[in-house]
Amino acid sequence: MKFSQKYFDFNAEVIIFVAYATTTANVTRLKLGTTLPGELTTLLSDWCSLYALYLDPATHYSVIKDIGDAYDTFHSKIQAVKTMLKTNILITLTNNDYTSLYLHKDAERRVHIPRPDYAPANTVIKQSHLIAEIFTSNPNPPHEVEKKMPDDVAKIGRKIAFVKPDDSPPALNLYHHIEPIGSTVYEIVYTEANLGAKAYLMTCYMNDRGEEGPYSRPVDFFCI
Repeated sequence: MKFSQKYFDFNAEVIIFVAYATTTANVTRLKLGTTLPGELTTLLSDWCSLYALYLDPATHYSVIKDIGDAYDTFHSKIQAVKTMLKTNILITLTNNDYTSLYLHKDAERRVHIPRPDYAPANTVIKQSHLIAEIFTSNPNPPHEVEKKMPDDVAKIGRKIAFVKPDDSPPALNLYHHIEPIGSTVYEIVYTEANLGAKAYLMTCYMNDRGEEGPYSRPVDFFCI
């Protein structure tokens, strides 16, 4: 059984996106109309039902095509909403809007936002078969337990390495990059080929140009 990291990352982001976009105050302020919130809620409900079947070994293979189709439909809708929000001159987007709706900031600033100068911290908060749930947190007091991104951080860069359980921690050249993510809580998926191995994950903060700050110390977990 093989999971798609793309679906796991999308699931982490879309739950936050829809919850934020369908809050009554935000619907009004962001001029989302009367039908769009209901469409997003329905798409999310359908996605969550398929996602649960996708994670279940008993039904995983039977929904692979369905979840692919659902991803294409839902992802297209989310991207259309993002475009609408960014091009509506009657809306003033806040920093919280950009963070919670995963909007890319087309910086019109004359001053370049520097790359972050500190590394995040990482905690494994839950594990199940082929999945590890990670919380990448801001280590600076008093923000250690906040789930929102730090100011001026656009995404979290990630790289991972797998070694035999009794081996020493891997050298840096053994890590490979995985897609950056715009959520501080997300799932890392691995294949059955990695079962029994020890995984090491490092993360960094990235600015709106994709420039990386320093990488964290590795967090490790056994692949179960």
